[in-house]
Amino acid sequence: RNKCEYDFVEIMACPSGCINGGGQIRNSDTNLDDVRRTYETLPYLSQPLDLRLDDKNHIPLFTEYRPIEKNLLNTFNLKW
Repeated sequence: RNKCEYDFVEIMACPSGCINGGGQIRNSDTNLDDVRRTYETLPYLSQPLDLRLDDKNHIPLFTEYRPIEKNLLNTFNLKW
């Protein structure tokens, strides 16, 4: 294996994750206070959601997967 010589190593260890991504300019505290107040108005679920498997609730609990062909010549027509 080749040896790597690093001139710079960035370590990201934000307690809550880097919301804007690493190295982003921090917004003003006024805007942050507005965001916190808005967040605190969101409803809190004290009880877990009722996710029984019945005729009404089975659809949102499943998804479909399909293989995506690897076409290195034309990646612009990739359809999810």
